Amino acid sequence: GGGGGAAAHLPRTFMTVKKVFTLGACKAKCLADSGCVALEHSPALGACELWQALPASTEAVVGYTCLLLASSDELDALLAGEAAARAEEGTGAQPGGDGAASAAPYFRSAPLRASTSEC
Repeated sequence: GGGGGAAAHLPRTFMTVKKVFTLGACKAKCLADSGCVALEHSPALGACELWQALPASTEAVVGYTCLLLASSDELDALLAGEAAARAEEGTGAQPGGDGAASAAPYFRSAPLRASTSEC
């Protein structure tokens, strides 16, 4: 986060909220911010970065969690795309979920676009 975390930070399109020691609290901050599309959290630092644009790239860093916020429609489309890709590869569909749409937002560790790698 902010100079050593999982997400690439150029251009600066996030704000850091201090003293947020749980992932649940960081998720709540993101949900309360209408512009938040992703978050990065470090419990050891108590840092919660709220992203207003998707990071251009990410990399896994121990001690950080990076999640993307997706609407139920975006998540359904993403899961359908992943299932189709697996079907083409012959690996089968991903278990879980009944495909029913809801208005609830979801946090997801996988990218919503191909240029963002998994955190």
